[in-house]
Amino acid sequence: TGNATYTATYNSTINSYNLTISKASGPTASIVYKNASGVETTYSMGSTETSKILSVRYGSTIKITPSGNFANISTSNYKITGVTINGTTTSLSSSTQVTGTMPAQAATASINTTTLYGLKVTTGSNGTTTATYDGASFTVGTQYYALSGKSVVVTATPNSGYQPIIDGEAGTVNTVQTKTFTTTTSAKEIAVSYSLGAFTVTF
Repeated sequence: TGNATYTATYNSTINSYNLTISKASGPTASIVYKNASGVETTYSMGSTETSKILSVRYGSTIKITPSGNFANISTSNYKITGVTINGTTTSLSSSTQVTGTMPAQAATASINTTTLYGLKVTTGSNGTTTATYDGASFTVGTQYYALSGKSVVVTATPNSGYQPIIDGEAGTVNTVQTKTFTTTTSAKEIAVSYSLGAFTVTF
């Protein structure tokens, strides 16, 4: 019998599967993974990207670190709540690396967010206006976005001789007025003004 010679060709592509990563517009994310050749690679997902497909070596570790807003009130209209990899969700309150293992099949991951809704308090002159959201102060006159179901307290302190008016509701001349609102899934703008009080003059 003769000797047979066999040549084996290694196809590295069978070692990788597609990982589809999804997110809302706004947050960014750093994704560290191993490609089909086993080389560790970093992909930076931009704020406007909502989906990305990466070829990831199976059995390797996926590392996802989201960045953006994690607070209930922000100048951004979203809040990052966590990361899901292969159906396992990790809740987050800050920018933290979340890891998972790439299976021997196509997989998914997501940066999870919740929508925040518009909130703004405006003020006129002849008094001082302050506002808190869920107990924490925020800047009057700045456009914010906030989680629904939280308490907003607006306090209007009039200058001498003036009457405070919060969201159309008039207070008493020379008296501090406070009004409480609850945020909803609709944008809310609360206007505060100060009107010169009426006095009775006796001759």
